[in-house]
Amino acid sequence: MQAPTVRQRAAAGLLAAATLLLACFSAPASAARLPGGSQADGAGAVALPTAAAPLAAGTLAVLPSDADMQNLEATLGYQFLNKWLLREALIHPSYGEFNNARLTWIGDAVLGSIVSDLVFQALPPSATTADLHNARMAHVSRASCAVHARSLNLQHMLVLGKGYEGTEPTPHMLAEAFEAVWGAIHVDLGFKIDVAKKSYALLFPVEG
Repeated sequence: MQAPTVRQRAAAGLLAAATLLLACFSAPASAARLPGGSQADGAGAVALPTAAAPLAAGTLAVLPSDADMQNLEATLGYQFLNKWLLREALIHPSYGEFNNARLTWIGDAVLGSIVSDLVFQALPPSATTADLHNARMAHVSRASCAVHARSLNLQHMLVLGKGYEGTEPTPHMLAEAFEAVWGAIHVDLGFKIDVAKKSYALLFPVEG
C-alpha cells in the first residue's frame, strides 16, 4: 500500500481537528468539553485540561459543578447563553493558558462604567467630583470587589494552579475573579451593558 502523501496527512489532521471542535460545541451540558478534550463527570464536576504549567503530582484542577454554576447564575440574576464564559471567569491565571485574565481586564472597565453611571444618578447635583470618586471607589476598589466576591461565594469556586494548591484565594485573586464575572456577563450579552448594570444595581445598591 502506498504511503499517504503530505497533503493527505495534512487533510486528515484538519479533519480530526474539525471533528474535535464539533464535539466541543455539540456536547450536552452534562458532558461538556474544554480544550484538550476533558469532559464532565457524572456528578457534574468538570476536569480541566492539563495546564501549560502542570499541577502538583499531575492532578487536574476541577471546575465548579453545574449546580454551583446554576446557584451563581441565580444569585447574579442572569442566565448565561455561553456557560463556559462563567467557568472561564473562575480560572485564575496560575492555572495556565486557559484563564480569566482577559475577562478580568474587560470586567474592570465594565464595573467602572456601571458603577460610575449608578453613582452619578444616585448622588445629588450638589455632589462634588471628589464625592463621586469616593462613592465609586467604595464599590470598585480591590478591597470592595473582594468582599463582593465572597458574597457570591467565589472563594469556593475559584480554580487555582501551581504554587497555590490547597490555599485560600487571596483578596486580590477574589477581586479579579469578581471583575471577570462581570466581564463574562458583558461578553455573553454581546457587549451590551444595560442588563449587567441592572443586575449589579440589584445585588450591590449604590446609595446617595
